[in-house]
Amino acid sequence: MLALFLPVPPKPENLPNCNETGVIGVLPGMIGVMQATEALKVLLGFGEPLLGRVLIFDALKMRFSDIRLRKNPLCAGCGAGKPERRVKTPAVEAPRAPANGISPETLRERLRARQDVVLLDVRSPSERAICQIAGSRHLPVSDIDKAPLTFNPEAKLVVYCKTGMRSLQAKQKLESLGFRHVENLQGGILNWIERVDPSLPRY
Repeated sequence: MLALFLPVPPKPENLPNCNETGVIGVLPGMIGVMQATEALKVLLGFGEPLLGRVLIFDALKMRFSDIRLRKNPLCAGCGAGKPERRVKTPAVEAPRAPANGISPETLRERLRARQDVVLLDVRSPSERAICQIAGSRHLPVSDIDKAPLTFNPEAKLVVYCKTGMRSLQAKQKLESLGFRHVENLQGGILNWIERVDPSLPRY
């Protein structure tokens, strides 16, 4: 369904994540009940299912609206064209952190060699209370452009979060503030736990 509205997936760094934007807790329950109702209507063959329509729910205004979708003649799922003309709709994959950045093994060697590295944890305080890389400082990504930074702009910073997505955003923010040497830990602390320090708890 997402491919109908986003045929070309957006860049991972442009996607918000639950730790930053979140969701009102009651909404998944409300949408889930409506989805279950639609499934029963289709299975039991009664009522008017949302076929060819997309239901939009605005919880802030408590309003429902729907839009109708036209069949795409080139769509393999809903089109009526010949099979040879049908094209596969691009899949929208879950966002992943880019492979570039510093690997957990390289960071471990730098820390062992006591190289001049400032390790910066950009997760939330509750996440940091679960586990953290020893010697790291804490600055949530949402506070980077709010709090005065005491780091030397020439310092070699390595930022990390849970999976590498928020730290990528932190890297971009720090670079926009004039920091020239910022690296993102590939795969975040979960990758660090898997490849370097399995004694830390996962979450």
